[in-house]
Amino acid sequence: MTVSEDKESNNVVDKLNDVVHSIVQAREKLRSVRSLDLNEAMRAEDPLKFASEVAQMIHSYTTRLAVAARPPITEDALYKYTEDMANIVAPLVVCVEAVSESVYGHYMHNKVAQYAERILLGMEAFLRSVSPCELGHITEEWKVRGRLVSTGMLWESCERMTALGQGLVTALQSEWKEMESLLEDASSDLQDWIDGEDEDDWDLLDSDSESENEQDKKDTSAPEESPRTTKQLELGKLVQNAISSCRILFKATGKRRLVESSEPKYLDSLYEAAQGVSSTADYLVAQIQMDSDDTDTQMIDFDKSARKLAQVAAEKEDTFQKWFLDWIKNWETKVTEKVSK
Repeated sequence: MTVSEDKESNNVVDKLNDVVHSIVQAREKLRSVRSLDLNEAMRAEDPLKFASEVAQMIHSYTTRLAVAARPPITEDALYKYTEDMANIVAPLVVCVEAVSESVYGHYMHNKVAQYAERILLGMEAFLRSVSPCELGHITEEWKVRGRLVSTGMLWESCERMTALGQGLVTALQSEWKEMESLLEDASSDLQDWIDGEDEDDWDLLDSDSESENEQDKKDTSAPEESPRTTKQLELGKLVQNAISSCRILFKATGKRRLVESSEPKYLDSLYEAAQGVSSTADYLVAQIQMDSDDTDTQMIDFDKSARKLAQVAAEKEDTFQKWFLDWIKNWETKVTEKVSK
């Protein structure tokens, strides 16, 4: 390597180190970010759209830098794209500041902050992996693997941030589908338990020889399960019906309450309540499957969380309010009264 080449390489390394340092500082700043006192000119812009555009730019720079970092490394290109990455750090932090809780709600502010931090973590790891200098005991093979992993992490985080540009309601609808899917899985698992179809490793045992006698097969069969008691089955069926009711509630809430006319603060309340239903239902089913002695407590939590979601949905005074109020009455008759006995 000539003196000029060595100097050029050092310039690239210095630049990479400077950018990594700025990224570390930006991550520290994100921990204390709340909201930015924006002037009227800035308020006229759409911070979510801006965040989406910033994420798309970082995605593009990551792709270009990954190509430039492939051996033989073109250090001019590496320097240029590193400079591009450096210039995007500040706008990324501004996105978190601009999407304030007071305007966009707790959910959206937290999501932008979460994805921004992941992007910065990915950028830091990525830039370290493309550095042309030797990193002690770290081999080039390891750096290549690290580059692939950090590139994937960056791309995913950028795509998630980009999707937020579609707005709060769209983001929540996506979350809603995931929670509905969890309820569906819990219902399926519980039905298997009720039917006595628990999964176990014994089903995977294969005979080593087709000539095994019947006694050998009997010795390797699954141990007999304790029969479900009447009380256990009654609880399982009660919870199964309750989860079915919650799935109907989720669909109605998603269709009638996750709408653009709803205030962010109200949508935050819906999301928080829905998370409670999803998590308590999942945990309750797990406790039932394990024949836990703590199912009574978990059932009370599930009951409260379901009523809470319906009550939040019923807060809105419109033509659909009566449906949610009727759902609450029906739930209290079929679930709450039985839980409180």
